[in-house]
Amino acid sequence: SWQLGIPFDQNFCLSILNNSYKYIPLQIITMPLLVQRTYSASNKELRKTEHVDIQAKKSTPTKRSLTFSSNVKVQEIPHLLELTREEIVATWYTEQECKAIKSDAVKVIKRMLTNSLEKDECARGLEHRAPEASRQRKLNKRIAFQTVWDAQEDQWEDDMTDEEVIAIKYQMQTFRSREAALELGLQDEKEAKKLISKKSFLSKLKR
Repeated sequence: SWQLGIPFDQNFCLSILNNSYKYIPLQIITMPLLVQRTYSASNKELRKTEHVDIQAKKSTPTKRSLTFSSNVKVQEIPHLLELTREEIVATWYTEQECKAIKSDAVKVIKRMLTNSLEKDECARGLEHRAPEASRQRKLNKRIAFQTVWDAQEDQWEDDMTDEEVIAIKYQMQTFRSREAALELGLQDEKEAKKLISKKSFLSKLKR
């Protein structure tokens, strides 16, 4: 049975996972909340997994239209050839600056791995550049790609198209990464609010 107390059709779930079992042990899967909301009792269309008549869909094309707003704003962007050397240098990073940024990032990552970051240093955004984290991230992407590819191949063999099933397979394969990203985003939000609050407090003191 699925966790979080939301009922779910186990047979349907097993049919979704029939090609993903080699990546996710069935006994440890927790149904992602996004999929639970998508697969709700009121969403009857998602429960339909019969074959889709592609030819019939092609014979009844949807009517499309194009409209233009009467209120248009244009921001002209000068071409690169129209810029002076000084403007180019002021607009983009130079090759030397890019090398310096990468060199500094490598030093920060090394200190991050040895827990020796300096007081004013921040490794946020460099977490996935660490060797082990980088390998895991690439593996997650490869598995997610393979999950979608296998689902598509199965549908091609059965001469059918069901985007919802493919989407659910992908969501179930990647929900741990999505939850981790959400948690990290919430932490960033807290830090940003602290910084804004501190700046606001200091500005009031100056008055």
